[in-house]
Amino acid sequence: MRATAGSRSRLRSRALIAVAVFLIFLELLSRLLLGNVGMATLLQFYPPDGRPLGLTPGAEARYTGFFLKIPATTLKVNRYGYRGEPRSPANSENAFRVALLGDSHAYGQGVEESETAAVHLESLLGATAKRMEVLNFGIPGANVDDLIPQLHLFVNRWQPNLLILLLSPNDLEVSMVHKGFPSMELMRSVFRTIYSARVIVLAAAVIVTAFRRNKVSNQAETTIKLERLNGWMKDLKVNAAERGYSLVIAVLGNPVPRFPMKDLRVILEGSGAEVLDASDLLRNPRLTIPFEGHLNREGNARLAEALAPLVEASRR
Repeated sequence: MRATAGSRSRLRSRALIAVAVFLIFLELLSRLLLGNVGMATLLQFYPPDGRPLGLTPGAEARYTGFFLKIPATTLKVNRYGYRGEPRSPANSENAFRVALLGDSHAYGQGVEESETAAVHLESLLGATAKRMEVLNFGIPGANVDDLIPQLHLFVNRWQPNLLILLLSPNDLEVSMVHKGFPSMELMRSVFRTIYSARVIVLAAAVIVTAFRRNKVSNQAETTIKLERLNGWMKDLKVNAAERGYSLVIAVLGNPVPRFPMKDLRVILEGSGAEVLDASDLLRNPRLTIPFEGHLNREGNARLAEALAPLVEASRR
């Protein structure tokens, strides 16, 4: 009996040692291959103005990728809480203001500030008679639940003449930031400190997603996302009418799987927006950052070139 108990104890010890060695190996391998999720340090959860998600004024981070490692870039937030040259909400120069709204694609995650679509677009429009300002209000990781309050509680303060919404493939997913989630601050610290935690969470997410798809039919998922999209477009239409600005929606990817792009366009145009199908940009590997999925410098420049004629038309 004693020998058996001793053998079990040794087996447990060996198993614990094996698990510990595996976890240490996984962590070392993760640090070698994974980026530092630097954009997470810029995020501000539940800022004082009532938004669920914003950017921390004055924050700066070295960024090497949200999953696999990429060449390092510097991500910044100006003193007002958005990326780019700081401009006062007062608009003392009476410039024609273009507000760029969206997630990490709008923010320019993975490229330097001078390489973002907002900066490229302002440069292209710089030769016009009236001063043009393009303000970058993108937030990495944001979606519809975050972008609506971002518009109402933050972007509107700058009184834009034109709002450009970059619509991304995952914009209609459930927000990562809401009161039912565990502490976002804790999650951010864990992911940035323990690299292997991201691998474990990703594996769990894949399993949960596969299980959920068995429970939720494709039609039900499409219906839910269409309801969210229609609600978003109604909100944009009302806000644009009340504030007197023009609206452009650039589609970087269809956020409603298995829903035809031509039908999506009808819904988007129902908001009164000019719609640009820019989804070919993200599908072009020459225009995206490897292992990242975001537009590279050339991709951001191409997006700005596609948007420029629509901005010019709205100014007339």
